[in-house]
Amino acid sequence: MLRLVPREERFFDLLEQTADLVNQGAQALVELFQNFDHRDEATQRIFVLEKASDRLTDAIVHKANETFVTPLDREDLQRLARTMDRVINYVNSAANRVHVLGLDSATPDLIEQAKMLAQATSVMREAVLALRERPREALEHCHQVNEIETASDRIFREALAALFAHCPATVTELWQRLKLKEIHERLEEAVDRCEDVADTLEGAVVKNA
Repeated sequence: MLRLVPREERFFDLLEQTADLVNQGAQALVELFQNFDHRDEATQRIFVLEKASDRLTDAIVHKANETFVTPLDREDLQRLARTMDRVINYVNSAANRVHVLGLDSATPDLIEQAKMLAQATSVMREAVLALRERPREALEHCHQVNEIETASDRIFREALAALFAHCPATVTELWQRLKLKEIHERLEEAVDRCEDVADTLEGAVVKNA
């Protein structure tokens, strides 16, 4: 028999794949900061993951535009996909900054903030995985993402305060601090986008309750 309504499950498959790619990218960024000897390999891996996320995002947006009946509001589906893609875009940007700016080592604060991002993407992934059949559980994960963002924001502020607590002795030292600041800011943006994903997902669940 001709299927007039496309299978809705495919949307969840694509969203879950995207969330997994984003989490892999954040984990790779932690590895990059913890093992600078292999930073080029980690940067390339993140680049590949980011491009794969782009393709999945395009597929979700295109499919949502063509599908008559979607499991969530069309706008919510597209927003979820695009916002998750922005997370890994910032991850990729942070990795690129390491190379472009010639950063030679990562500080404990940078590693800690990257770990918080990886944690946020991991919980975000769990929220997306729960969306299909366990929406109440998805909401719980969304609240956890918001809590992680608050903790990450505190780490970010404290890291910047530590960077500029004292006047640098040389121009070279100032430049090193500015490099770190720029990468910290990209990590903060990535975590903020995780919170945006959680907010969008929470709104979608409430609409469909």
